[in-house]
Amino acid sequence: TALAFGDTGTDGYTMLYIEYGLTDHLTFGLDAGESATSHQTVAFLRYTLTDLSDRTQISFDLGGGDRAYEFTPDMTLLRFGLSAGRGLSAEGLAWLPMISRQGGWLGLGAIALYDRTHDALDWTFEATLGLALTDRDKLIVQVLHSDVAGADRALTITSSYVRDFWGHTSVRLASQFGLGGTDHIGVEVGIWRRF
Repeated sequence: TALAFGDTGTDGYTMLYIEYGLTDHLTFGLDAGESATSHQTVAFLRYTLTDLSDRTQISFDLGGGDRAYEFTPDMTLLRFGLSAGRGLSAEGLAWLPMISRQGGWLGLGAIALYDRTHDALDWTFEATLGLALTDRDKLIVQVLHSDVAGADRALTITSSYVRDFWGHTSVRLASQFGLGGTDHIGVEVGIWRRF
């Protein structure tokens, strides 16, 4: 659940994100969310091109779904994505304090959402740095650039603290700030469940 503040007032947004491995290389995903005036649901399949034992992972995804705003008909969406990630060893992060032997990871991703109803294309680009502070605590920093049809380009940064509880369940606390194109300030609270 997210709460954002900006020049257009206060808005809340509830999200559900699921990834489920069908095979070693194929993953099913669901990305859904809604606010008081809109909703969006996109399902996709992600295929990992690299060997799972490689430190660097590259994958692409294809999917589709719908989006709707208040008083407007549903829009049909197609999703295209490409991502790359690399594990960071604890030795390579030795210059940083408070990093456990788990090390961390670095990720880059791009997602295009094509609105077939209005023949419009939305782009998002994301860079993520994750650090394992302890066996149970993680710090994640994400920089997101969005280029949405009909809106100004925006650059935001999100800092998250993740704490593992109850085995496969984690709690995430995050703050978001606009760096360009938006003055939104947001807070997020989320629950992650591994299964």
